[in-house]
Amino acid sequence: MANISLQEFREISGLSDTAVIWLLTNNSLVCSVDKEKGILIDVDSLDYNKLTSELATKLNDEFLNNKSILSARITKVVKENLADIISEAVKDIEG
Repeated sequence: MANISLQEFREISGLSDTAVIWLLTNNSLVCSVDKEKGILIDVDSLDYNKLTSELATKLNDEFLNNKSILSARITKVVKENLADIISEAVKDIEG
């Protein structure tokens, strides 16, 4: 069993704190607690396909839940930059 610290796992994986917490909360990471080293992740037990699938599902769910917020933000950016967008489009058309 090869254990690495939770911090090291996060740094190596490149996952956000939120994603790591989600994985821990959903029992997707085998971990133990050491008095000196803190939370340790068992890297030998990682199922990378399962982790990838679970994270993709989480991200998709978050996207669907925040779709209206994202849509509103995109609409705002487009409105704020509409004149520039149109000018660039006209320049591209005119060659």
